[in-house]
Amino acid sequence: MQVLSFAALVVSLFLVAVQTRRLGKQVEIANKFSTYESFSSAAERYDAGLALLYQSPHLRPYFFEGKALDLDADDLNRALVIADMMAGALSNALTVGEQFPDGTRQGWHRLATAMGRNPLFQMVLDEQPYSFTKLREHLGER
Repeated sequence: MQVLSFAALVVSLFLVAVQTRRLGKQVEIANKFSTYESFSSAAERYDAGLALLYQSPHLRPYFFEGKALDLDADDLNRALVIADMMAGALSNALTVGEQFPDGTRQGWHRLATAMGRNPLFQMVLDEQPYSFTKLREHLGER
C-alpha cells in the first residue's frame, strides 16, 4: 500500500512539474503577445501622425528634413499637434522596447534619434518638459 501511495505521489509531482512548465511557457507567450500588441499600438499612433502629415504635405520638410520653423501660426499649430502625436508614439515604443532582449526596438531608436535633432520635435519637447519620459532619456535629457 505504501509503495502505491509513493508511486501516486511521484506521478502527481511529475504532473505538477509538467503543468507548471507549460504555464510558464503560456505566460511567456502572453507577455510577448502583449508587448508586440503595444508595439503595434505605437506604430498605429505614429502612422496616424503620418496620415495627418499626408493631408498637409507642405509640412513634410519640417518633419523629415529639419527645416527651420518659418510657419504661420495655423501651420505651426498643425505641425506641433502632429509632432506631439509622433513623439508620444516614439516615447511609448521606447518604453515597450525595454522589455525586448532581441533588438526589435532598433528601428524606433534610430527614428527617435533622428527626430530628436529636429527643431519641430525639440519645440514639442521644450513645451512639455514632463512628457515623453523615455524619449527624453533616449536623447540624453532629464
